[in-house]
Amino acid sequence: YQPVKLEQSEPGVIRLTNRYLFSTLAHLEARWTVEVDGKRVASGRAELPEIKPDASGDLKLALPSLPAGAEAFL
Repeated sequence: YQPVKLEQSEPGVIRLTNRYLFSTLAHLEARWTVEVDGKRVASGRAELPEIKPDASGDLKLALPSLPAGAEAFL
């Protein structure tokens, strides 16, 4: 069971779904890394939006431009 579901809603925006029944996500911290062709090109921390129990919200990340044709992972 994962208490937070993550989905990319558009480039640079992650949709977070809070599956907790009684808690917000205030006790969590978001850390992210972008790897291109197996090499880390960017990383950071992001403040999570206020998301009530059993609700969703968007987390916007300032991601770098990626080279065309490269394999990238967030």
